[in-house]
Amino acid sequence: MADLIETLLTRLSLRSRVFHRGQHCGNWKLDLEQSDKVLFHFVNEGNCVVELPEQQCKIKLAQGDLLLLTKPGKHILHASENTSSDNTSGLICAYVEFDSTVSNPLFEALPDYVIARADGHSSSNWLKYLLSLLFAEAEAERTASHTVIERLTDILFIHIIRCHIINCPELTGILSAYNDSALRTVLELMHFHPQKPWSIADFSVAANLSRSVFIEKFSNTLGVPPMTYLTQQRLEYGYRQLKEGKRKVIDVALDCGYENESSFSKAFKRMYNITPSMLKRSTLGTVSVVLMT
Repeated sequence: MADLIETLLTRLSLRSRVFHRGQHCGNWKLDLEQSDKVLFHFVNEGNCVVELPEQQCKIKLAQGDLLLLTKPGKHILHASENTSSDNTSGLICAYVEFDSTVSNPLFEALPDYVIARADGHSSSNWLKYLLSLLFAEAEAERTASHTVIERLTDILFIHIIRCHIINCPELTGILSAYNDSALRTVLELMHFHPQKPWSIADFSVAANLSRSVFIEKFSNTLGVPPMTYLTQQRLEYGYRQLKEGKRKVIDVALDCGYENESSFSKAFKRMYNITPSMLKRSTLGTVSVVLMT
């Protein structure tokens, strides 16, 4: 069986893009507005400060440090205090593209930011190695180095999430559930076999918990009742299938665990504000799809 976190990452269809790469001297400053993308800032030379106004905090980054920002909002990068005129800061900034129309519980469980410190890599050889490759590509500027940096950033994103799961003492959402063997078993059933006619009784048996204890534990950890979560996963599975445009709506509806096309279409429209038939006929970018909350 595939790993749950790996499956969630695969469904995001991640692709990194480097949008800034350069050196800054003296008292420099960059104002950035983050929308629905995840951002990376890697310091490959010198040091800098990142201000997050909404969180009311300042993060000092040194050479080799990497900052991952997961939530929308404004942030400011600038030279450290008491910076001399001959001080140089080297930055590589990238964003990660993904389909934000389909919600993903993995992103919802991540904190606003994750920091990977250069001086904290002693037990993370993979990070030291990846960052050294990133540093070398930024310095050498060889043929296709821009593409290499983007691919390395893809890998870095995945590794940092994995490291966060292992090392963070207070995981939330699906990451907390992933570390709980009972809830992980149920989530694997929901994500890998959404079309089956699951019931609370099935899930409580799989989790080896009473019905009431299972419902309370699942709801408190994931933020929604088990059957609500299952419905979301079924509809998101259907969305991905329909977006490819290769299957009939009725076939997708049955695969999602619905008995007929009508009930599937009504539930689908409530969640995405568009009918399955409209999504199937559309090409990417021709129909605006809004995720309902």
